Amino acid sequence: MTKRDEFSKATKQSLASRAGFRCSFPACDAVTVGPSQESDTAISNVGVACHITAAAGGPGARRYDPDMSPEQRRSIHNGIWMCGRHSIEIDRDEVRFTVEKLKHWKIIAEERASIAHSFGADYVDNNSHLFFKELAPSNAVIELEKISGANALIGNAVFDSSIPSVWGKRQAIVVRDLIVELCRNCFNSGSAKKFELNISLNVIEITYDGEEFNIFSLLENDKGRGGKEVLSEVIEHFRDSVAVSYHYELANKVIIHRVADFDELQNKLPCVVSLNFNDLNKAAATLDVHETCGAIYIILPEHFVRSDVNAIESRLSAIQVKGKPVFIVGRDLSDTTINALSSHFPHLEIVHKVS
Repeated sequence: MTKRDEFSKATKQSLASRAGFRCSFPACDAVTVGPSQESDTAISNVGVACHITAAAGGPGARRYDPDMSPEQRRSIHNGIWMCGRHSIEIDRDEVRFTVEKLKHWKIIAEERASIAHSFGADYVDNNSHLFFKELAPSNAVIELEKISGANALIGNAVFDSSIPSVWGKRQAIVVRDLIVELCRNCFNSGSAKKFELNISLNVIEITYDGEEFNIFSLLENDKGRGGKEVLSEVIEHFRDSVAVSYHYELANKVIIHRVADFDELQNKLPCVVSLNFNDLNKAAATLDVHETCGAIYIILPEHFVRSDVNAIESRLSAIQVKGKPVFIVGRDLSDTTINALSSHFPHLEIVHKVS
């Protein structure tokens, strides 16, 4: 039997402590230690100190590196803390769970634990964009040519990325659902032959061929079920954190963007009208240049206040929505300003982000 280069008890304890005794899988974050009912002093620990590269070679060894020394294999640098379930998963699939991916997860898990230790877990969850901007891995890209297996491929791509840690777990779930539903509709209703998904830190870009198929047309489909309901959920309940844009340019393109960095939002979304204070009293805005867009995002200038609502009324009142969702996006708006926007533009959706 091949000798395994096991971690010491001290190394296991350090891995657990540095991860805050939580699973390092991005979409899990399960607490791995707690009291046991066996006695007043007993502890139940369901966490596992896992080897990033295998502790030994041989059949079934995942990510084994023969060039590593025994000291390197049992070093804390080769370990990651996981819950029992995910410790099994990562040791069954070295194609999905690469060395680079596991190392990246470890960095994020320890960073989350460090920030939570200083500011509290709720603060991390509500302000993740402040901490993880520099921790994003290389883009994750998948290509599909059929629906079969799409749920697993798309779900794993979203949950294995930075999306759960940076966007939030609830956002990751609804985004996964939206992409799966879009994929099914593309192949079943849009005659698509190819569906490509590209995931980076703040942006998910989706490209598919076939007939022009606007994701927002699902909202007008009386027979629509899954896709229509999920898109409606995004618009109604996640519009302050998730932006969805569609346009057609030689192929169908959907961009799902995290609403956080306004400068990047303006640069990445093709269907954006950015207002500045010099524009407020000018003639009515026109959206003719965005005929190929499925939704429009109108971004207000920074430090927009209540009296500015009156100034943009003539600018926006003449907009012909033409059945498209139109969003007014503002940052750090007062309740008075938000109420005025809702009153003056009841046909437009208000998206508000607090810095």
